[in-house]
Amino acid sequence: MAYGSARAFASAFRAIGLEAEPTPPSDHRTRELGARYTSGDECYPAKVTVGDFMKLLERPSTDPARVALFMPTAEGPCRFGQYAPYLRHVLDANGYRSVEILSPSSRNAYQGLGSLAGPFVRTGWRALLCADLLQKMLLLYRPYEERRGDTEAAYEESLDDLCRMLESTPVTPGVQLQALHDSMVRGRDRFRRLGTRRGRSHPLIGIVGEIFCRLNTFSNENLVRCLEEYGAEAWVSDLVEWIWYTNSEHFRKLKLTGRMWTSEALGAWVRKRVQKRDEHVLAEPFHQEFAGREEPDIYEILECARPYLPREGAFGEMVLNVGKVVYLAKKGAAGIIDISPFTCMNGIVCEAIYPRISRDLGGIPIRNFYFDGPGPGPRRLHGTGEELPAQAGVRGSPSHSLYHSVTTSVGRHIIGLAFPGHAQGWCSYVSIRSIPGRGAVGHRMGPGSGRAHGRDAGDRPRAGRGVLPLPHRGRLEPGRQAGIRFRRPHDEDGRGRQHRHAARSGPGELLDLSPRQGEAGTHAARQLAESARPVAGGPQAERR
Repeated sequence: MAYGSARAFASAFRAIGLEAEPTPPSDHRTRELGARYTSGDECYPAKVTVGDFMKLLERPSTDPARVALFMPTAEGPCRFGQYAPYLRHVLDANGYRSVEILSPSSRNAYQGLGSLAGPFVRTGWRALLCADLLQKMLLLYRPYEERRGDTEAAYEESLDDLCRMLESTPVTPGVQLQALHDSMVRGRDRFRRLGTRRGRSHPLIGIVGEIFCRLNTFSNENLVRCLEEYGAEAWVSDLVEWIWYTNSEHFRKLKLTGRMWTSEALGAWVRKRVQKRDEHVLAEPFHQEFAGREEPDIYEILECARPYLPREGAFGEMVLNVGKVVYLAKKGAAGIIDISPFTCMNGIVCEAIYPRISRDLGGIPIRNFYFDGPGPGPRRLHGTGEELPAQAGVRGSPSHSLYHSVTTSVGRHIIGLAFPGHAQGWCSYVSIRSIPGRGAVGHRMGPGSGRAHGRDAGDRPRAGRGVLPLPHRGRLEPGRQAGIRFRRPHDEDGRGRQHRHAARSGPGELLDLSPRQGEAGTHAARQLAESARPVAGGPQAERR
């Protein structure tokens, strides 16, 4: 969740009489504990959430017998569905059997909260909706503030007001709705009193991707704020979008199973109507501010995705991301950024589709960012920060030419591998796993041959070390050879030339992929060239 959503959601629990608080802010201890209690095969949000929960439990003041951890789950291809079972395993294995896990599911639109379902679901829904509205106001005003920090201060005051109203107002539906509406009015007025330069028009950058990474500023290293510093305005897909999607999936499954005329379907229909009314009432104060920035109905997003990824054949965030990209382009976005965890299936599927979407929409730049830990900081976003805002009103080459991967941290090593979608739609991915005393192990997944050309702001291949006992298919012997393709950024003709090598190595032998100090950034390719034989065959052979 985003910072504001977590605070508001905790207030929703307190509104029904349950003591609740967000996990402490994520920090280096979060990563340390997350790495300790995960194997490295899990995606980054799993590492962060496990780290945050274990950091909470290690506090001397925490009584495990009085702790319940809220960890929803979901169906579909995302590993999010395994977070709660894995967390249960970690807790049991480390002496925290008394800690409970509250885990509602997307299967029934998160209704499985037992006796809490009645009073909490509506209060929680309203809390998340209001938090999304305030977050949207923050992103609308912050790029244009005259004095740095004023917008953040107005946002914090409005968030405090919201949480106070949630906790102090009776949960009687009508009374609560009116109190929250008044809170939203006060929040809107705080933002309106800010000194801003709204006469200027910054290029609009749409932000889609995996829910946790795109909304959690710790996980994405505050990428949105970095874009704003480069002169862009961000439109971030909100959390409520996922709730509307789970509702729509609930209806679709009821229809598929012939249960549209049941009490369950009637309850789902009533809940949808009530939530729509809540959304209308709470968003009404922002009608003027959100003109031109209206969030689409979930079925509009699904229809935008249909030519590329029909909902009947795919499930989860990949459908929402593809549809939202199309919608944002139609609303005037100058570029799109997809934020996902490293090796995220939803991100990988979307990355393969984005080149076609970019071509269909006039060449709008779409860039994928994968996160798996700390890199060299905001400096690594330099290219994106300058490139996407500069694209405002000028849509050129297809998005695959703009793909860029962020540096990935594994253990104590920095892995600088980028695996962009190819123009022909084939690519390869590597899962990085930390091995004590041995650095990082790379395990190749997916078809094709990877093009390892991770670059820093100076357009040099980034430093990294990797053990590459890759279990290849076909002509490369498992555990004995590692096939890698490097693209050198700058050649005499100005185009990147591909260097294809298959480096022989014993099982577990380290291959040094680190550029040496003072060299022009092609050391990795040269080193492999000196000790490797050329790969027979062209790209088609590599794809087998």
